[in-house]
Amino acid sequence: MKTHLVRVLQILSLLILPLQAERTIRIVYLGAPADSSLKELFIYGTSGENPAVPVQSTLNHSNFSPQIPIDMQASTLRLLSEPLGEDQPFPEGTTSVAIDKKWQHTLLILFHSKTSETTLPVSIHQINASPNQFKPGELHWINLSEVALGGQVGDQKIVLNPKQSRVMKCPAGEIECKVKLNYLVKGEEKSRSLIRQMWRIDKKTRQVVLILKRPPPKHASYYVLPFRDPPKPAADE
Repeated sequence: MKTHLVRVLQILSLLILPLQAERTIRIVYLGAPADSSLKELFIYGTSGENPAVPVQSTLNHSNFSPQIPIDMQASTLRLLSEPLGEDQPFPEGTTSVAIDKKWQHTLLILFHSKTSETTLPVSIHQINASPNQFKPGELHWINLSEVALGGQVGDQKIVLNPKQSRVMKCPAGEIECKVKLNYLVKGEEKSRSLIRQMWRIDKKTRQVVLILKRPPPKHASYYVLPFRDPPKPAADE
């Protein structure tokens, strides 16, 4: 009986193992100066077997990189502009980012920062893009500005205070979505126009919409990062 139970557990483990989802990150570097020397990253800590071996990624300045697999237990990634030499320790103040182990897919948005106290001139914003949090066909709004945002996205209303975020579905069955958004600067009584557009809807595409802080008199702008999941590999015959 005991042998039979062990055999059943072995079979179940074989059935479950292929279904375990890998963890990934995607990276984009926004606002980089034209003369920036930061062209690629060497990412340490992506592999549980050998975290000392970096993954090299060319930095895209307009949209997210391809998916970069990371170990299921990875919790902290270290980012460098060039690889370490053999037995060379990480420099003091090495840029690092914490990755929640519960997040299956993570988006990392690097913003150029002149005041960064780490080895790279960036600040980093993380987004949980796991399937249960941010699905294809949805919009992930993130208000990084100091203004309040409000208006209409299709038939839905949206209100975003400073530093807030929200995931919303696009109207089902539509191919275009009317977006009409205003923002209110603290101390002002009249709102200002931010977006007056028709946005194309694609049920296979995720869209990250960033409301960015700008110096007065503008105060805010927006940037859209659309991306699709890579095609899944064909099943073995």
